Amino acid sequence: MDSCAEIERQKLCQALLKSFNEPGVFSSYINVRLTELYPEGRCVGELVVTPAVLNHFGIVHGGALATLA
Repeated sequence: MDSCAEIERQKLCQALLKSFNEPGVFSSYINVRLTELYPEGRCVGELVVTPAVLNHFGIVHGGALATLA
């Protein structure tokens, strides 16, 4: 792949990573954070489990897990 195109893809990934993790977006309310994002479409994220993301049985809410997925 052309090195200029690769650099542009990396810049795009960094911009997406930053925007996903900004305060005030949905993911920030349930403590989901992207930690890595790759041009080929792969990403790594984390969910910090707090009482706010547990259902009434004390298990992580399925919606929080779906957001992470």
